[in-house]
Amino acid sequence: MKTYGVTVTRHGYLYETEPAYVTDQPKFLNSAIRGTTKLNPHDLLAVLKRIEAELGCTSGIRYGPRPIDLDILFYGGESSIGNEGIKRVLPLGDQLVDWSKKTHVMGILNLTPDSFSDGGKFLEARDAVSHFRSLISKGADKVDIGAQSTRPFSERLTVDQELDRLIPVLDEIINIPESKGIILSVDTFYADVAAEAVSRGVHVVNDVSSGTLDPQILDVVASLGVPFITMHMRGDPSTMQNCENLHYGDVCKEVASELYQRVSAAELAGIPLWRIVADPD
Repeated sequence: MKTYGVTVTRHGYLYETEPAYVTDQPKFLNSAIRGTTKLNPHDLLAVLKRIEAELGCTSGIRYGPRPIDLDILFYGGESSIGNEGIKRVLPLGDQLVDWSKKTHVMGILNLTPDSFSDGGKFLEARDAVSHFRSLISKGADKVDIGAQSTRPFSERLTVDQELDRLIPVLDEIINIPESKGIILSVDTFYADVAAEAVSRGVHVVNDVSSGTLDPQILDVVASLGVPFITMHMRGDPSTMQNCENLHYGDVCKEVASELYQRVSAAELAGIPLWRIVADPD
């Protein structure tokens, strides 16, 4: 759409529904975007039909199976749409996760000597893999793997140092039977680390800085097409305990406002809202 003169300004969430009219086909995935364009409604509709054709929507069966269906919901106005029969889902790996079905448990694997909870316990690959197996056996659905400590006043690693800690463990975990079906996230604020981890099989990027420590990570995650966990944090680990960063007038309102700004930045970088998970911690 951008190529044809439509600028996307907001993404909706992703929803899964039963197929309509012709029911002998897979379930539908639905979303909506808000955008701006200089095209009039008729030209915009022609552009959308051209995009459909380019993506293979040529079966000729009305309401039949098709890879994509683009429609104009509103032009120059807004309305409300009911939610009966739809459920919000998040693409994770080769799964569509419906958050309403169960509480998902995320295990934490820190490959650091100085994390506040378990620093130094899993520096060796064999210990890290053993802990990963233990997390899965205890019911973890997902495991977050981090090689950079972000405790207050921690010393920042370089990209190469972080990769040296992360990659040997990650490569072993990816290849063990217990990792099958488990969602893996990498806890990093470096774009290069995120890209390398995803290239090796990680499904999610979890950035405690929400793109403030390495702004390139937003563009990289957008290009990788994976979910992005954006967290609220003021400053960086060396300054997060400063008096000015600890002062809140209305903590809930201010955290929500600051986190919303980071969600907006991620959207503007091209990460659709259905791939963004907000972490207010």
